[in-house]
Amino acid sequence: MAGTWGVFLFNIQGDIHKFAFRGTITTTGIIVMLIMGFILAKLRVKMKLWFVLYLTLAVVILAIMINSYPSLEKALSKNGSWWAYIFGSLNLGLYASVILSMIITLIVKLFGKNKIRSYKAVISSYDDTTRISSQS
Repeated sequence: MAGTWGVFLFNIQGDIHKFAFRGTITTTGIIVMLIMGFILAKLRVKMKLWFVLYLTLAVVILAIMINSYPSLEKALSKNGSWWAYIFGSLNLGLYASVILSMIITLIVKLFGKNKIRSYKAVISSYDDTTRISSQS
């Protein structure tokens, strides 16, 4: 899924079995995933956070996909097998976990305990400076 937009962007038409079609999807997907990996590494996202989000979201997405049909038989007849649902939920869980782990890490980095403490220290030092200058 990460590389499918390249086919539309470069207007590649044809058969999925042709090298240009598969190569474009693969190359675009590699570039997108390398960029995301670089961002995750630079943010220093915790692996445990990402992994817990990944498994949790994949299971929740699988349950939502299956429960969107009135019965299990109808769901399986629509998409063929359990593997279609399992791989689809794993893929969507991957995207969602990467985005959520980046958001959570950014929030913690911006508003974490150390930031709040340093903000309070700046405020208190400002108050001390104001008191000293007003007494002079």
